[in-house]
Amino acid sequence: MPAPAAGTPASGDDHQPSRPGPRRRGRCSRGFRPARTTLAAAGATIALTGLLAVADVGVARAGGVVWASCPSGQVSEVSVPASDGAPATGATWLEAGYYAHIATSWPPSTAQLCRTEAGRGPDAGEPTFRFEHQGCPGGEVTFGVPRPAVEGGSGVDGPPVTWGTYLPDGWYDLEDTSDPAWTSVCWSSGQR
Repeated sequence: MPAPAAGTPASGDDHQPSRPGPRRRGRCSRGFRPARTTLAAAGATIALTGLLAVADVGVARAGGVVWASCPSGQVSEVSVPASDGAPATGATWLEAGYYAHIATSWPPSTAQLCRTEAGRGPDAGEPTFRFEHQGCPGGEVTFGVPRPAVEGGSGVDGPPVTWGTYLPDGWYDLEDTSDPAWTSVCWSSGQR
């Protein structure tokens, strides 16, 4: 008589399938443990990130205005030096490059500077750099960065800033924002 095919019981060999034992059950449920562990870790990470974000909010800002969008996506914040009784924000380190002032928030007055390309030159009204004066408070030299004029309102969807003036490597504070076309920033070669 030929041997039964593999996987088929021989006639008269009626056995009920065996129930999975503790070892087998353990293997099946272990497949769910990594998923549960991963979900728990993800939830803890999200909660921790939220707590750190809330803890690191710094000074609350009451208002602000945006004149243009920043195509490079490289935006740095430069604030006014702390006055008596105000929290110290410290000077901001900027790498050498071309910058334009695209937005302001307050208080304290803080300029958002967008890293841009160089302008087309003085003949096009887009100078390479703008020197304001020497001896700004707590710094060495004041430079000007352009502030784009946007007709009909402002917003993040505003026209992209296309050029900026050159700022050397250094530490910067916001000095003067009264000129609607130019913003003055105070430069220092050392951290203040």
